[in-house]
Amino acid sequence: MITDDHFDFEFNRRLYDILLEDQSIQRQRIHKGFPLFGLANNSDGDAAINYLLEAFIEDSLSSGHEAFDAPAANALKQMGMESKTLIELHQFIFNKMKMMLDPSILRREFREVYPLSTAKLRTSSTTDQSIELVREIISNELRASFDSPPRDEKEVQHVVGALLRRIDPHPIPERPGPFFAGKGSKIDFTIKKNAIGIEVRLVKSSNASKYVDEIYSDIIPYLEFVESIVFLVYDADNVIVDKRKVIDDLTSAHPGKVHVIIV
Repeated sequence: MITDDHFDFEFNRRLYDILLEDQSIQRQRIHKGFPLFGLANNSDGDAAINYLLEAFIEDSLSSGHEAFDAPAANALKQMGMESKTLIELHQFIFNKMKMMLDPSILRREFREVYPLSTAKLRTSSTTDQSIELVREIISNELRASFDSPPRDEKEVQHVVGALLRRIDPHPIPERPGPFFAGKGSKIDFTIKKNAIGIEVRLVKSSNASKYVDEIYSDIIPYLEFVESIVFLVYDADNVIVDKRKVIDDLTSAHPGKVHVIIV
């Protein structure tokens, strides 16, 4: 049995001081399983009160009004703190939380740190989605729309125009663009308020050697007046052997701006 003669109270208080400080730094409340108010007579009474206040704040955030019946609140009241003061602290905590979590404040502070162009984001998102729709519809339905191989490019354009109306009810045909290298340019269709250009190419054995160069020469002038250009290549005679290579070669210089769909 340990008697007062053998119990080092000063050492015990210092040990409690170290333990409490460590628990506070790590946001672990020793009061959860130990009567913290019993340590209020340690070598630094003000520090003990601060630890108790931190514990009460944690209880308020995690348990709401139940914090008033938790050990930290009881300890503070036994040390002479009025219930009114605890209620004011509780209200102070939640007023602060409301300010911190107010959507308008968070939005404003976020925009100050991360400035965004909302219009640009919205346009980019809409454009990307529309191009993916074009890719899906053309890839799945353009070739299936012909009972026999198309005779000329006009036939392909006619079917493409009908399919595009499912994405944009009012595609603009043959929109004239600026002159480039002394020549005028026209895109077969533009959709989504002229954000996306659609150009049709019919490839047969007779022109298989030159369609890539023709597309290359059209890219720069077309991008002068649309945000993105989609080349729809209808391979009527199945002469394009490496489609992936053709697509990569045509799009690599303008990532996100030039798209090629080969069917």
